[in-house]
Amino acid sequence: MSLISVTAPVTAALARVASAVNDLILGFTKLGSTTAGQGASQVGISDADGRITATEVEAAVRELATRVGSQLVTCTMAVGAEASQAIPVTINTVDLFAVPVSKIQKYLASVYFPTMILGTAAAFRLSETGVGAEVSTTANSQLIFTTDANGDATLSVLDQTGSYAGTAFLIVTPISDSAEVMPGMSRVQVLTFA
Repeated sequence: MSLISVTAPVTAALARVASAVNDLILGFTKLGSTTAGQGASQVGISDADGRITATEVEAAVRELATRVGSQLVTCTMAVGAEASQAIPVTINTVDLFAVPVSKIQKYLASVYFPTMILGTAAAFRLSETGVGAEVSTTANSQLIFTTDANGDATLSVLDQTGSYAGTAFLIVTPISDSAEVMPGMSRVQVLTFA
């Protein structure tokens, strides 16, 4: 056997090995990629318990995020101008991804002094003055209310003394009547009375 006849197959084999290594490096590069169709969308998963229907990591993350994000709610708050010692606050229910949620949601609203001591009934009164509904009384600084079917409500925070000039904190916390549904995250809004 001549040297030329041995060298050619070795050279061809080395070229195939080099090509395979390049393909492997390219594959790893694609796994780390954030380009659509690459990265996590190429990593398969097997769920023996059948809790996730997705078959690859990207879709599984999306599926889990959708489940959690749509179950846990919070709200956005928009503060209006003070008029007659009252500050209106518009409440909009959103999921954890800030996507509006159209459903009736129950909340607990509480007004606190700047020292984070709960406001007294003599200092503040909360009432629902929009499209939602009151569940508890409006005679004090805490109120349980529900939104309308669009997830909206409007609160009025009244300075009972008519002379409070300063900051108060409105904390709105989603609550649930169902053990299966987790309520979500509280939101804090700074209110300034003139």
